Amino acid sequence: MRARFQLLAIGSLLLAGGSTAAADDLIPVGSEWRWLHPTDGVDPGKEDKEFHKTWHTLEFDDAEWKTGKDKEGPHGGFAYGEEDFEGVDIGAPPADDPADEKNGVKRRTAYFRHAFESKDEVASLVLKLQRDDGIVVYLDGKEIARDNVGLNDDSFELMAHTTTSGEEETKVREYKLKGPLKPGKHILAISLHNRAGGSSDLRIAEISLAEGKPAEAAVEKKPADTEKEKPAETTSGDSSEEKAK
Repeated sequence: MRARFQLLAIGSLLLAGGSTAAADDLIPVGSEWRWLHPTDGVDPGKEDKEFHKTWHTLEFDDAEWKTGKDKEGPHGGFAYGEEDFEGVDIGAPPADDPADEKNGVKRRTAYFRHAFESKDEVASLVLKLQRDDGIVVYLDGKEIARDNVGLNDDSFELMAHTTTSGEEETKVREYKLKGPLKPGKHILAISLHNRAGGSSDLRIAEISLAEGKPAEAAVEKKPADTEKEKPAETTSGDSSEEKAK
């Protein structure tokens, strides 16, 4: 199946890695992440009015979020609804109830955070992961990439463009990002979006962040106003800025 890929490389945005890992392996696969998946299907922004403005920042208090370790391979990571799954079960909210538009609970979005400290400056970065269905990625509260979602503001209700299925679910996707990354403490945050409120599964896995080669640095990309309704598309998997339209 053909999935949609959208990458935003904005100004001199940064990325960083797990704990104090080596510069060429900033966040290794198997790192521990804090995560939130509202199994009651309720937008966390209803209780915390500032949630969607702060959850991806370094200062956000995620002490009450759950923790779990990522895992490589087609059966690892964080998910619900997967067969032969060996990773962290994030729980499945009840599916949407079409007969109860006011109170029906929903399968929408899960949130992930990884705090780390970088010792050295890094010129460019490469993020890799498996995703089902869509993602928006942040560094220190700034959006740096999105894949299989539109250009609307990120929210609990934001849906993925297409359903990810078959081999697309376990394909390792690559995102080349601009630096530099300055030494210090940082937070990498990802919102994971479902395609539909009754979706049978949701998954993210094999997340890694490494130093990119100088030639791999992303080129700044500014979507035109006419593209706001529909993001640019390319064939995903082994994706790069050279493929982006």
